[in-house]
Amino acid sequence: MIEPEEAESLRTLLVAWTRKANDPEGIAQIENLSDEWRGMIKAQVRAIKTEQRYSWADIARPLGINRSAAQQRYGDHREAS
Repeated sequence: MIEPEEAESLRTLLVAWTRKANDPEGIAQIENLSDEWRGMIKAQVRAIKTEQRYSWADIARPLGINRSAAQQRYGDHREAS
């Protein structure tokens, strides 16, 4: 589990980096990092679902979304369930 202090440190760093993006190239760098971050999250969700056998409902609950929304956001759209 990620500790609250770790999450706050990362947030502080991301805010600082975003504020430094004061030209189009800087914005592109932040956007690329955002895409990478989303990809890493999606991969981690799939990993914990497969390896630790969490259900879509388990994953959805702390995100404040329903099971179907979690599956749409993080699932392999080729899978049937």
